[in-house]
This record gives sequence, C-alpha cells and structure tokens, in this order.
Amino acid sequence: MEDNITNSTSGVSGIVITMNVFIDPAKNDEYVKYARVVEKEFVASPENLFCAISVHPTNAGHVRIVHGWKKDSTWWNEVRQGYDSKASRANME
Repeated sequence: MEDNITNSTSGVSGIVITMNVFIDPAKNDEYVKYARVVEKEFVASPENLFCAISVHPTNAGHVRIVHGWKKDSTWWNEVRQGYDSKASRANME
C-alpha cells in the first residue's frame, strides 16, 4: 500500500490534512469500513472541524481522507506522536 499525506493548509488558526491512499480495489469496502471508525474518532474531538472520506469515481483503489482541525500542525504532530506511543505500548502487551 502506498499513501501520501499532504498538509494542504496550515497556520496558527488550524490545519487541513489530505491523505491519499492507494489500495487493492478489491479491499476498498474493508478499508473504508475501518476508515469510518477513525472518522468517528476525529469528529468526536472538540478540535475537529470536519472529516470526509471519498473514493475516486473511476479508481476504487484510490481513497482520499480530508480532515480539518482548529489547531496547528505542531499540535497535530504532538497528538499523533502520543497516539503512536500508546499504540506501540498496546501492541507490546
């Protein structure tokens, strides 16, 4: 799987992150199912402005996730680093 994360817009008043994921089209439904779980976690956060998941109309293997936040990219990287640490600890147990 190849993915590409791009900070589309970042400033002191927020960030919009675009993630393009290229997967086996046969696994599209499974991937989107799990992405919806993450989407629900994102929109439950008070810092989240929106989250949208879309599938390319002619390439089912191209999924795009765009999410916007009230905080800047430094905040996002700190939150992600904390999440990665928790996930690593959980996998070790």
